Amino acid sequence: CIRDSLSSEMTAADREEEHLLNDIIDGGETNPDVAMVLAFIQKQFARECLWASLGGEAGSKVVRAAFSVIVKHAGLTFDFRRAIDELKSEDFSQAKISPALKQLIKKWHA
Repeated sequence: CIRDSLSSEMTAADREEEHLLNDIIDGGETNPDVAMVLAFIQKQFARECLWASLGGEAGSKVVRAAFSVIVKHAGLTFDFRRAIDELKSEDFSQAKISPALKQLIKKWHA
């Protein structure tokens, strides 16, 4: 068990997670689905906090980097993928935000 965790080989799932986390840090520049979720979360945050856009692009990158760490260590990668599917669905309504998306918004606020 320990030997497996110390090896430098990543599984396909680990590589996929790393790509998702890097896309979060980059603001979804190469992944429009990630950009869509981040924009939605930021929009929700801006509705509640006056300082949501302070810091410009540098501040945004720091927030995204911190958020990617939270997503990884809080085990929210599945929730992030579900949020992508939810926001892409045609019957999405902001009045009925799923618990997974609510959790991501809550962690963004943190």
